[in-house]
Amino acid sequence: MEPRSASFANTSNSNEPRTNESYQRRRASAPISGLNAGACGAKCFRVNGLYDINTGTQFTPYVGAGVGFVNASLSGARLAGSPIGTYNGSDTGFAYQAIAGVSYAVTPRLSLTVDYRYVATDATVKSGGTRWDVENANHIFTTGFRWAFGN
Repeated sequence: MEPRSASFANTSNSNEPRTNESYQRRRASAPISGLNAGACGAKCFRVNGLYDINTGTQFTPYVGAGVGFVNASLSGARLAGSPIGTYNGSDTGFAYQAIAGVSYAVTPRLSLTVDYRYVATDATVKSGGTRWDVENANHIFTTGFRWAFGN
């Protein structure tokens, strides 16, 4: 798999809900359960709402959730043991995630972050009369930084 992601955030120093838009791309090549050739990919876009829990210290826990969509695709997929040719197709489905983390304020504007995200998608790709349920669930731990714009 080649995970790639980007995240765009609107943050402030106040204890208001924050938004975070994220894009993620994953691609897997054989072996995939039931396939002996081909690739399965997913491009995901989510909009997240994040809420800081004010502790009055430099440590700020936060929680959040996100919803969006995933575009799942099959390219040159072949069922193991099947004489039928390759399958190609794509579909758009539902994506969601739950977020919990903590930030540490290095300066009034710069914070270091550590968080956990449960990310899941659900889509059905149809190709050659066959339905492929493309379900994906991941437990992701991230580190990063947050720069606060504004007051």
